[in-house]
Amino acid sequence: MLPSRMTTHRNHAKLLSALIALAWVSGCSDTSCVTCPPPVTTGLVVSDPVPAPVLSNGARGALVRADPLNNGMVFVSLAPGTAPSGSKAFVHRVGDAGSLVTAVTDGGFDPIPLGAQPGDSVDVQVTDAHGSTVYQLRAAVLAARPPVIVRTDPPPRKRDVPLNTILVMVFSEPVDVSTLNSSSVTLFRGITPVAGTLGLLQGSGTTAAFTPTAPLDPNTAYRLVVTGAVRDLEGDALVSPVSVDFTTGQSLTGPAASITLAPATVFMSRATYQMTALVWDSAGNGLIDQPVAWATNDSNGLTVSATGLLTALTVGGYRVTASVGSLQAVADVIVTGSPPTSVWESVSANAWFTCGVTTTGAAYCWGYNSTGQLGNGTRYGSDPCIGGYCSTVPLAVTGGRTFTAVAGWQTHACGLSTTGAAYCWGSNAFGELGIPGCQWEPTEPVTGGLTFSPLGTGDEFSCGVARSGAAYCWGSTAFGALGDSSTGDNFRWPNPQPVAGGLTFALVTSKMNTTCGLATSGAAYCWGDNVVGQLGMGSTDGPQHCYPYGDACSTVPVTVSGGLTFSTLSVGGRHACGLTTSGAAYCWGFNSVGQLGDGSNNSSSVPVPVSGGLTFTALSAGGGRTCGLTMTGTAYCWGAGAAIPAEVPGGLVFRSVSVG
Repeated sequence: MLPSRMTTHRNHAKLLSALIALAWVSGCSDTSCVTCPPPVTTGLVVSDPVPAPVLSNGARGALVRADPLNNGMVFVSLAPGTAPSGSKAFVHRVGDAGSLVTAVTDGGFDPIPLGAQPGDSVDVQVTDAHGSTVYQLRAAVLAARPPVIVRTDPPPRKRDVPLNTILVMVFSEPVDVSTLNSSSVTLFRGITPVAGTLGLLQGSGTTAAFTPTAPLDPNTAYRLVVTGAVRDLEGDALVSPVSVDFTTGQSLTGPAASITLAPATVFMSRATYQMTALVWDSAGNGLIDQPVAWATNDSNGLTVSATGLLTALTVGGYRVTASVGSLQAVADVIVTGSPPTSVWESVSANAWFTCGVTTTGAAYCWGYNSTGQLGNGTRYGSDPCIGGYCSTVPLAVTGGRTFTAVAGWQTHACGLSTTGAAYCWGSNAFGELGIPGCQWEPTEPVTGGLTFSPLGTGDEFSCGVARSGAAYCWGSTAFGALGDSSTGDNFRWPNPQPVAGGLTFALVTSKMNTTCGLATSGAAYCWGDNVVGQLGMGSTDGPQHCYPYGDACSTVPVTVSGGLTFSTLSVGGRHACGLTTSGAAYCWGFNSVGQLGDGSNNSSSVPVPVSGGLTFTALSAGGGRTCGLTMTGTAYCWGAGAAIPAEVPGGLVFRSVSVG
């Protein structure tokens, strides 16, 4: 329907200057303000959330939700010239592994909808034709942001514009069609307005088109003026007026010569999603009046309307085709979930069992159940296994609780309820459940009345970050695992103990006898067992020696060396890994089977970079291996004999990863 293509390439500085001229924000309020100095701005635009209710084609434009599990939707766009050598863009909400993939034309792309809400962040990665990253930026979703114009066609100062051109304005988010009129959008020849029709394109709420009543005059200067009277669906005015000068030539637009789809890859749940077809003639002029025919390869699983509106019916992979005459463009559509009641929100795996939480907050566990760690109210499962009973299918965690996350390790598990209270179940030999007695289902919260955010579980202990940012641990004091300065024999602490040092944490992660915490500053701290350097402090000797074997340990948090700033951490069996804010992976600790991913089998008491130069959005460390997800949802694993990251075969796209 709408082109993203500009017909000429300029150097980067000129492109940015042309772009900035489209977004004056220095107090202009009428069409005569054409000399206001433009501000410096960035090319990535993430709109504020559009109201959640689904809108259909009509007076206010077309709007569809990309993800029904979010409370709203934003529109993400990249202004032309931002990434001149870009070929593809991967767009995703931080926390989701799947990305929308769209073509980059003239260094940018038009707005695409993405499920997100205030407080979320959006990552955009642009790669060139060889797959190398040429642009990457993370932007926060703001609660309020006025609309801007992302691009126009023709662009500023364009020459030789066809006489039958249709003028296009692409906004950063859907706009109210009732505010598009002769007062808010005007085409001038000199000081004389040019007659024409104005409106939103069918199937789009972000793109408006002005169609002159008669062909434009040849070799003539024109000016398109868009005022602040244009408003979005929430009534916010365009951030500033825009004035675009261009000059006609003598030619007319030619027949359609190429077509592409945006995005080129879509990940969606059972929901709807609006596709956009981009059509050009051989000279690169955008054609918006072409009849586009839409089709899918399986209408039983995915339907498409006459305007490109997708509706997912069944989980699976599909292909959507847009055609103009003999020209065709194809997009891949991956439907990643059935109704929310059966979609997994998160999964936590360990060597003995696995637990997961659905998008409705129901918790399920499967695997070994010798100590009631599956949370189904018994120590038994549906199937016998070596040494006891287990379940080969997910069993509902009983007790009537609704959870946001579950963490488990070996003989017990803990879940975080929607109220922030922590509930644990399974073995309680050393107080790891945070209650005086045993429970085989989550009926009693961890004592102390604390509300938590993330939780971590290890051998016979548990940890969590309170809403204040303080870390607490409870259970066995062996190996200094509680981080509360406890020394000596193995004491039992069923009550949460504050971790020493007074640090403020964003998360904690635990396995075996070690815990690492990510401070709100991005610094990493670890405590507990350090016999193979898993604390990352630069030494395997001390700083203390703990019960029961006299191993090197620390009973208080110690700083992970290297001065790196991390965005997330994960503790494995005897190693740990973290992602820096740029997405680079570092690991430290035991490396007997390559679990550090640095190409060697040498253990390290300081963080070492994972080989391969990959950029990750998530990672998980386990007993002898580590896995990570790239922005495109591709999984890579290392360890268990592979000393560098290897792509997981099968072509699957993942949302999250958990290693036992």
